[in-house]
Amino acid sequence: MTSTATVTLPAGHTVYMQGVTNAAYHQKATVTIPGQPAQVFTGQGEGNKSFINQNFTTPSDGSGSVSVTVEIQNSNNGGRTWNPSSVSQGQYSLMGFNAQYIVSEDGVDHDYNDCALSFVWWMLP
Repeated sequence: MTSTATVTLPAGHTVYMQGVTNAAYHQKATVTIPGQPAQVFTGQGEGNKSFINQNFTTPSDGSGSVSVTVEIQNSNNGGRTWNPSSVSQGQYSLMGFNAQYIVSEDGVDHDYNDCALSFVWWMLP
C-alpha cells in the first residue's frame, strides 16, 4: 500500500486545488510543491466535506512541468497518530481543461472516497 502520489503539473501555471472527505476518521493531505514548504491540510466528515479550496502557482523551472507530491494519511484517534492511506490517481483532459485526481482509502470500508483531491488548470494544447 502506498500513501503517496505524484502529480505532474505545468510549470509557472495557476492550479486550483480542492479536497473533500467522506470519512469518520480524520484525513491529512500533505502537499509538497518543489521549492516551497510542505502544506498540511486536515479534515473529517461525510458528504464531500470540503477541507481544501485554494489556488497556487507552480514554480517555473524551465522543464515545462513540475512534480507535486501528495501524501494522504488517516487517524482513528482524532489526529494524535497518523496511519498511511492507500491512494489511487487518474487524470482527465478535454480541450484546454485539465484535471488530475487522487483518491484514498483509510481501510474501513474500501470505497476509495475517504479523502479526494483534485488539481485543475486551463491550458490550451
